[in-house]
Amino acid sequence: MKLKTLFHQTDDQDDQWISIADMMAGLMIVFLFIAIVNLKDQLDKLKSFEILQDRIYNELHEEFKDDLKKWTAEIDKETLTVSFREPKIQFSTGSSDVKNEFKDILNNFFPRYLNILWKFRDDIEELRIEGHTSSKWEKSLNIDDAYIKNMGLSQDRSKNVLIYLLGLNLKQNKTWAKEKIVANGLSFSKLLFKDNGSEDTLRSQRTEFRVKVDSTYIINKLRAVFNQQEK
Repeated sequence: MKLKTLFHQTDDQDDQWISIADMMAGLMIVFLFIAIVNLKDQLDKLKSFEILQDRIYNELHEEFKDDLKKWTAEIDKETLTVSFREPKIQFSTGSSDVKNEFKDILNNFFPRYLNILWKFRDDIEELRIEGHTSSKWEKSLNIDDAYIKNMGLSQDRSKNVLIYLLGLNLKQNKTWAKEKIVANGLSFSKLLFKDNGSEDTLRSQRTEFRVKVDSTYIINKLRAVFNQQEK
């Protein structure tokens, strides 16, 4: 009788372990499904960013391809940055006053730039005007002192570029631009280097226009497309 009872208890325990194993297997399937969904979501985000960046870059490049060389400017496809890399025509050494030669370039560049970005206005979160310097500063006490002094200079330069641009006749794009544009000074936090690894002091002194894409808008738009396909 006791032996029979023991066998019954063992059977019951085995049934309990089987149930727990089934439950664990089910949970693993759920977690795997969540991981796959998250991976798909991340890949979708990446794809949507790439498509949008390609479209913006292609339009910017097509518009300015004949001007970049004479402006000593470049367009970075990965960051959607238009970079003006000839400091001698932008500012005098140690000065934040925008030179007339650079004003002439901005007169030509900025209205056309805004006209292109206006097409993507729902996708854009920010337009950044960034001032960059080299690490040099005469009579600086040390590298930290040079950094602080260059920070003030780069901030003043980007601010003065912004002030000048908002004084242009930008028509209907001006209101939108004022909502999006920020001016940042980055001192020498993003130096450019020569092939031998030394600082390129000339090219590091630059003014850049950078587009920041609104990721929330893109993700919502992508989900809407998927929902329509599922229906």
